[in-house]
Amino acid sequence: MASPGKPNPSKRPAAGKPADPAAEPARDGPAIDQVLASLERVVAELEAGDLPLETALQRFEDGVRLARRGTSLLDAVEQRVEVLLEGRDEAVPFPGAGEAEESDDDDENFELNAYLGERRRLVDEAIVRALPEAGAGDPGRLKEGMRYAVLQGGKRMRPLVIIAACEAVGGTAEAALPACCALEMVHAYSLVHDDLPAMDNDLERRGQPTVHVAFGHAGGILIGDALLSQAFMALMRGADGVPPANLVAAARVLAHHSGVDGMVGGQALDLALGQDAHDLTALEQVHALKTGALYAAAGALGALYAGADADTVRSLETWGLKFGIAFQHADDVLDDDQKALRTQALARVDELVGECDAIAAPLGDRAEPLRAISKWVRDRAHAAAAGVKAD
Repeated sequence: MASPGKPNPSKRPAAGKPADPAAEPARDGPAIDQVLASLERVVAELEAGDLPLETALQRFEDGVRLARRGTSLLDAVEQRVEVLLEGRDEAVPFPGAGEAEESDDDDENFELNAYLGERRRLVDEAIVRALPEAGAGDPGRLKEGMRYAVLQGGKRMRPLVIIAACEAVGGTAEAALPACCALEMVHAYSLVHDDLPAMDNDLERRGQPTVHVAFGHAGGILIGDALLSQAFMALMRGADGVPPANLVAAARVLAHHSGVDGMVGGQALDLALGQDAHDLTALEQVHALKTGALYAAAGALGALYAGADADTVRSLETWGLKFGIAFQHADDVLDDDQKALRTQALARVDELVGECDAIAAPLGDRAEPLRAISKWVRDRAHAAAAGVKAD
C-alpha cells in the first residue's frame, strides 16, 4: 500500500490494451530482457507502417514507457554493481528472485531467495486456482477484473509470512495455501479501492492501468467487493486438515485485521491525517493499522493453519504486527517518504526487527525463515538509506 499523504493526480495510465496477467507467472515487474523484447516488438510494429493512426500513437506511448522502464532497470543494475565494486555489504536480495545467495553472516547458511522463490511459486499457482475463471457468465467482467487485480504481480510477502509462520510451528506450506490465497485477495482488494479517485487517485500500478482505469470506476468498486467476498471462500476451501475451531478463529482474524480495527481503519486514518503525520508516533499509528494489521493476520493465520494453540497464535500475530510496521518504515525510506523522520524510522526498524527475533527465538531452527525475512527488511531499510535501491 501507498504510504501516508498521497493523492497524486499527475500519474497517467499506460496506453493500449491492458496485458493479460494470467498469461504469465506473477512477478514484481518485468526483467530487463522482457522489457527490451517488448520494446523491440513495438518498434517493429511501428516500422511496419500499417497501424491505424490511433493505434500507432498508443504503441508509441507504450514504447516510451518501456524505454523508461528499461532505463530504470539499468540504473538499478548499475547501483548494485557500484556496491559490489566498493566492497559494501548493503546489497539486498529480492524476494522471489530465482537465484539463491548465501547470507552475509558466517554463522548463517539459510538461503532466503531460494526459500521465497520456491514458496512463492506455490502461492502463485494456488491463487490462480482460487480465483474464479473469466469468460462466459461473467457479469460486468467482474471475474476478469478480479484476476487482473490479483495476478498483476507483487512480492506476495503476506502469503510468504503465512507460510513461514506455519512452518515455524510444525505446519507445511501446502496446508497454509488457503490462508495465503485469502489474505492476498484481501490485500489486492485494498489496493483496488486505495487506487480509486476518491482515495489515492492512482492511475497506474506495476506498469499497468489500475483496475478502475481498466474496468471503470464502478467496476473497480465492485471488483474490490468481489475479492473481499472471495477471500473468505478461499480461506475455507482445501482446509480440510485444519481443526474446525482454528478455521473459525481464522475467519475472525481475517475479518478483524482487514476491517475498521485494522487495515480499513488505517486507510481512514491515513486520509484524515493527509500530510500531517509529522511525528513518528502518528505515522506509526497509520502503519500499524494500514500495513501492520494484515501482517499480524499473516502471522496468526500461519499458526492457525498449523493447528497451533492460542498462545502461539497470539505470539506470531504480534510478530506479524511488528514486522509489518518495520516493513512500512523500510518502504518509506526506500521511497524517500517522510524524509524528516528517516533517522527515527531506521532506529525503529532495528528495534522492531530485534523484537521480532525475540519472539521467534523460542521456536528454534524452524523459525529461521522468519528471522531471515525480518533481517531482509532491516537490511533493505539501511541499504536504501545508503542510496542502494531494492524493490
